[in-house]
Amino acid sequence: MVLAERVEGKQLATDALMWLRRALNFLIAFFELLCTDESKQEDLGAFVREAYSNTLKMYHGWITKSLFNFLAGMTPKRTPLLESLALHKSNCEEYVLSDIQRFIPNLKLCVQHLITFYTENDLETNNKV
Repeated sequence: MVLAERVEGKQLATDALMWLRRALNFLIAFFELLCTDESKQEDLGAFVREAYSNTLKMYHGWITKSLFNFLAGMTPKRTPLLESLALHKSNCEEYVLSDIQRFIPNLKLCVQHLITFYTENDLETNNKV
């Protein structure tokens, strides 16, 4: 579909898949920080900002960066986030983190395949939004 779109001179699916891949990369970075945090800090805003800086920030202009920084301040706290991921069951933090750690390598592999596909087919753009 992406390659067919390229032949037609369109980019809707190509851009959508590229941004999905970037968003997944952001989530990987965030969840890696969450899983390796030995202090179990409740405020996850710093993790969101660090993951953003390492994955998405380079593709954003000033307005988008400012908006993201503002929204990062609304990041849920650690305990409610993990309880939500545990479908509101309490005392499941270790299970949730273990599941995330098992899931990350598979997601990374999928993201890497997309990066390779975009690189090999010269589909990547660095346009800022």
